[in-house]
Amino acid sequence: MILNESLHFADVDPTVKRAFLRPPDKMLIAQRVRLYKWTSRSLTDGSRITPWWSFVESTRLPSGMMAEGFLVAEERGRDLGSVRQHDGQPASRRD
Repeated sequence: MILNESLHFADVDPTVKRAFLRPPDKMLIAQRVRLYKWTSRSLTDGSRITPWWSFVESTRLPSGMMAEGFLVAEERGRDLGSVRQHDGQPASRRD
């Protein structure tokens, strides 16, 4: 099964689209790739959450853009003095 295989950005609610500067790249990722998601909802209780995830490690996208990973964003936040407190792990990850 490919997660979100039938999802098309053009069909997404306009309030969701506003969170993006451009349509996101859609790609099949290797099983070893780690992802995270900032969310206040449980990922295991059947709650509906958005299909948009971020990479833990920086990754080049099919469009050629570089998607900064969690570690880069966390370092930038530390440099700016605005790191979110957490237990040292991405909020939710898929290993």
